[in-house]
Amino acid sequence: MSKNHLKRLAAPRTWNINRKSSKLIVRPYGYLEYALPIAIILKELLKLTKSRLETKRVVNSKKVLLDGKTARNDKLPAGIMSVVEVKGIDSFRVLLNANGKIFLKKLDSKESSIKLCKIVSKTTLKGGKLQLGFHDGRTIIAENKNVSINDTVVFKLPEFKIEKYLKLAKNASVYLIGGSNIGSVGEVEKVSDSVVVKVKGIVVKTGKEKVFVIGEGSPIIKVD
Repeated sequence: MSKNHLKRLAAPRTWNINRKSSKLIVRPYGYLEYALPIAIILKELLKLTKSRLETKRVVNSKKVLLDGKTARNDKLPAGIMSVVEVKGIDSFRVLLNANGKIFLKKLDSKESSIKLCKIVSKTTLKGGKLQLGFHDGRTIIAENKNVSINDTVVFKLPEFKIEKYLKLAKNASVYLIGGSNIGSVGEVEKVSDSVVVKVKGIVVKTGKEKVFVIGEGSPIIKVD
């Protein structure tokens, strides 16, 4: 049972759930803190289902898409920047609010066709090929070698075709995913070992791991 469920009271603080409605809650595959399983999104956030059985039926009916592809298991994790679509309902992006809680941002058709992935690893393979690793666990072989860890790649869904690269550099628009300004958008003023960002008229210094590039000069997605 422990492998399939979590105690609600022990669930990550980022999960915006009722912690007293029952003892156990579905555990997603893989990482926990910044991702929610499809089951919780359907039942707890969107309130489209009332039971695990009903949730599974919705998923089995192929009505739920995760990043443009049919979700075949309700334990699949939808992390930050993931796009969740429920056919006949709407599309949503997984984001963090000002309290550091995961929430769903309703999307229009244009935004629902892109996903932003932050580069967290960069490895040179045999033959000189470059492998990039992303915040959601995805990896790809990239031709563009002029990229760095903490840059962002914009993918076209559902084929996951690279549309553009967004550099972590001066004047870049960033989304704060950690610290006291979590959930806010700011403009980069300086990048060194850390990042200096102007947020709501205030200049703050933060770690690179706490910023997510979402545009060059202005955001290409809406986060609030």
